[in-house]
Amino acid sequence: MKCAELVVVYQTNLLHCVDCYTEQMLRGGEVEMRSRDEELRFMNMQKAEEERSLSLMKRALPSKKALEQDIVRLQIEASRHSVYVCLSQYVCVCLCVLTVLTHGPI
Repeated sequence: MKCAELVVVYQTNLLHCVDCYTEQMLRGGEVEMRSRDEELRFMNMQKAEEERSLSLMKRALPSKKALEQDIVRLQIEASRHSVYVCLSQYVCVCLCVLTVLTHGPI
C-alpha cells in the first residue's frame, strides 16, 4: 500500500471510531434521559398523592369558627350544669335542715 492509501484507511478507521464513540455516547445519554424521565414521572406521582392526602386532611379538620362555637356551647352547658349542681346541693341542705327541724337530729 502506498502512504496516501494508508492515510485514507487511517482516516476512515478514525472516522469510524469517532462515529462509534459518538453513537455510544448518544445511547448512554438516551438511557440516562429515560431514567431521569422515569424518576421525574415517579416524583410527580408522589407529589400528586401527597397533595391529595393533604386535601383530604384539610377537609377533615373542623373550621376555627365551628370550634369556637363548640367552646361557647360547652361553656354554656358547663355553667348550666354548675347551676344545677348548686341547686341540687342547696335542695339537699334544705331537706336536711327541714328534716332536723321537724324530726330532731338524725
